[in-house]
Amino acid sequence: PLSGAGATIERIRPLLVFLGTVIVLAELAATAGVFDVVASRMAMIARGRTAALFLCCVALASLTTITLNLDTTAVLLTPVMLVLARKISVGAVPMAVTTVWLANAASLLLPVSNLTNLLAADRVALSPPAFAQRLWLPQMVAIAVTMVFAWLWYWRHSDRRYLPPVPHVPADRVLFAVAAVACLAFIAGIPADVRPGVASTGSAGPLGAPLPPPQPPPARPGARAPRRLG
Repeated sequence: PLSGAGATIERIRPLLVFLGTVIVLAELAATAGVFDVVASRMAMIARGRTAALFLCCVALASLTTITLNLDTTAVLLTPVMLVLARKISVGAVPMAVTTVWLANAASLLLPVSNLTNLLAADRVALSPPAFAQRLWLPQMVAIAVTMVFAWLWYWRHSDRRYLPPVPHVPADRVLFAVAAVACLAFIAGIPADVRPGVASTGSAGPLGAPLPPPQPPPARPGARAPRRLG
């Protein structure tokens, strides 16, 4: 039993490394405001048209699930969509349901999309491009069916127009830039056949490094320095 347990742990160790580091990457990206910026831009691209917003929501949730794992979409992207819905006075339920549904339905295409996919890819010895080549058609069908039911049940009766939001400005532009580059580097590593654990660890590493604290803005000429208390 001990030898079997040791073999099992050794087999799933790379998967646990990937899962832990990709969650860290996604959490730090969310803290840096990456999802907020992308979601607000998405609503601006739709130009106040609810049907276009629906398509953008589907695209963002699907892309996040496929590249950054379904847990990222369900746990981190869904709250961002709820906040965005309140900002633009759109029903929160349609956006939340679409995002959560696609966290499951869009998790077929790549090994990194779903932990079960990683286990399967390890068993059948398929690289990410080969895995995607086998599953691209089922993935497109799953997304299309989800879109149909989400539109008919939740979006069809929504107002046709909404007020586009202003662009989201991240609180720390340096952290935002580092987080955005780290996410893009991880995504770029997938078609390059980089091992998922290596790609996620290498991408999350720079975000975990301490950054210098933001400097206070320079004082205006003639401004009085604040008094120290005590």
